[in-house]
Amino acid sequence: MVSRHGWVVLVFMCWACDFNRELETPYIEPHDQYFVECYMRPDELYNLTATEVSPIFEEYILDYSLDFDVYIIDQDTVELRQSLFVEPETGYIYNYGSGRRLPENIAGVSMLVISPTRDTIRAYSRVPEQILLDTAFLIHNQVNISFYTSEDSEDNYYIYYLNYDVLNHSGAQIKKSEVAYLDFHDYSERVLKQSSLSGDSLDYADEVQVTLMRVTRENFLYQRSLQDAKNASKDNVTYPAPLEGNIENGVGIFTCYTEDIRRLVAHENVSGNSLPF
Repeated sequence: MVSRHGWVVLVFMCWACDFNRELETPYIEPHDQYFVECYMRPDELYNLTATEVSPIFEEYILDYSLDFDVYIIDQDTVELRQSLFVEPETGYIYNYGSGRRLPENIAGVSMLVISPTRDTIRAYSRVPEQILLDTAFLIHNQVNISFYTSEDSEDNYYIYYLNYDVLNHSGAQIKKSEVAYLDFHDYSERVLKQSSLSGDSLDYADEVQVTLMRVTRENFLYQRSLQDAKNASKDNVTYPAPLEGNIENGVGIFTCYTEDIRRLVAHENVSGNSLPF
């Protein structure tokens, strides 16, 4: 998502990859020393990442000697066990999982994590209603979509993605992506909305994956703050932008989402041609 479908980047990976100097690490309160990230979709297996927050100049490595007790509470209490799951599309790594799935037609779900130091880490997420794309079409370097907003204003936060591959002049495949954050929380009725995303290399793609996600407000703000943190690191600032999130006594996000995906074939592009670089 790009950790779930290309859009989530670990906090300690996204801050300062291009620096030749070590950055000062902001002081972290003792109760904020753990990082938890979990994205859930109805009828999808529970997977979760839990680890220590690392200094931004250190390489990110999951430490399996850290023993967390992890529980997700839907209608029942589900215990997640240490595991290693790599999401094929994104390469994102989860170190706790379960064979249980998030039930459909559930209003909300809670998380309880007991850290190695026996700190209690908690979070709650509502489950947004299912999102459906009404239309999605590609014209040259732009993808246009339309969809209906929800009658519940809390369900009117969206993230819109394009993912596609192109070839450079040497024949190497380059993964490209575009993202837009759509905030329609002022709406409390079902309205047809339109949005578009452009990409300077779309004319060179054979296929484009279009993803529209309906997300919680907490996740919407978290993803925006990740973008701000990445932009801050590019500006060579000493302290990255603060992260939003909904983890009590920790850092990260515990959230649910729904999505609709379309794959568009580019009929009128210069398919087969490579980028001029």
